[in-house]
Amino acid sequence: CRALDVLKEGEKPYTHLTDRYVNLWNRIARKARAIRPDVMLTTYIYSAYRYPPRRERIEFGENMLCGFVCGPTEDAMAMIRAWEAAGMRHFFFRPNYLHTLACIPRGYERFFYDQFHEMLDHGMLGTDYDANDDRRVSALEFYVLARAFADPTASFDAIMDDYASGYGAAADAVKAYYAEIRKVGEAQRDRRMKEQAAESEMDYIMRKEFPRDLEDGRSEEELRAKKAILTEALSKHRAAGDLDGRELARLENLELQAEHAILTYRFMSAVKALPPEEVVARGDALNAFRVAHKEDLPDIYAHVYALSRPEGRYWSEYNRQRKALLKKKGGK
Repeated sequence: CRALDVLKEGEKPYTHLTDRYVNLWNRIARKARAIRPDVMLTTYIYSAYRYPPRRERIEFGENMLCGFVCGPTEDAMAMIRAWEAAGMRHFFFRPNYLHTLACIPRGYERFFYDQFHEMLDHGMLGTDYDANDDRRVSALEFYVLARAFADPTASFDAIMDDYASGYGAAADAVKAYYAEIRKVGEAQRDRRMKEQAAESEMDYIMRKEFPRDLEDGRSEEELRAKKAILTEALSKHRAAGDLDGRELARLENLELQAEHAILTYRFMSAVKALPPEEVVARGDALNAFRVAHKEDLPDIYAHVYALSRPEGRYWSEYNRQRKALLKKKGGK
């Protein structure tokens, strides 16, 4: 396999594996076509083989359906066209965009909507978005994409109106909240698009988004300002009594999510920046909040806390500093 790789000078082995994969696809397709000329083979374009081949070409493009996977800060359409130049004829879109374990809202829903339609207009045969289950912080992203799948003619604004209608008289406040989140998220993505190398290792957003968020346009003040939109709406509509039970519960839960984002940011931004006592105090506060609201904000915390996931490195440092503090105080 290594002999089939085409590496640039100074490039590490296993960085660009596309040519070995295309070579394999061609050999399989050639044998399968001999048995059934209209055979359709399916494969991913993913990970270290998501960039186009440097030597090989897809020989039997009409017999292959490629599942295209890219990162949200990559120029997906440019990559699709480059693959088409290498012989690809059919593709479905298979991003990991919803496979995020962030507890801070991203504001990517309009980008997802626009890109889905761009891919659809370019001949995409289907979609297969990977995702994590039951993530309240991602609910709007799920909703916008699901509605776009069901009715591609629906406008983004119409979908937002439908989503916000679940909050009754507080709909405008909810739309304003998400609009403010999108301003930051879309600005972040634009900056990262410009920074992205022409070919780079897969940017697993679920692993890298937290440290980048800490450095790129996010702040506790920004998150508190967004929560204030919801807090003000809650006060107003409780006084007016113009929300039914379900609408009020949704708005209260959205405010809880906003507070969760603040506490998460406060903890992560403290690690390696503030004294151990403050790191441990903020970590304890975040843990206590999650335990207290485990029914209100269900999440797959086993993954959120895992070392290979976004928060893992922060909790590893928390544990180290907590042990050091206990030792200093004569504890275990």
